[in-house]
Amino acid sequence: MQPFEPTAMLRAFAIAFFIAHRGVKRKSLTPHGAVAASVVGFLSISCGLRGFLLLLFYLVATKATKYKSVMKASLDETADDSACRGPSQVMACSALGVMFQIIHAVYFGKEQSIGDTLASE
Repeated sequence: MQPFEPTAMLRAFAIAFFIAHRGVKRKSLTPHGAVAASVVGFLSISCGLRGFLLLLFYLVATKATKYKSVMKASLDETADDSACRGPSQVMACSALGVMFQIIHAVYFGKEQSIGDTLASE
């Protein structure tokens, strides 16, 4: 999947929308946080296969937040409120990563596997 090609952008839109919708449904994102996550996901995934790393980070972080949430809620009364991410939390965790992905995709463009690199030498 090459960065910013039409099929990559269509795929990125569909995946980002699905993940944001899933986040609202599972109460890990607020509606405004879902909009921010859709934009972040679209930009990240449309940069190529490397964009899935940020998506993996989101999924792992969501699982970690929900892990033993009942025990956390009994220890801290504000734990339930912090499990639902808003747009500021989405941007704080992903803005730098997305910015570097876009810069990398613009300057270096085509993705190569290590097999391609070794075969050319």
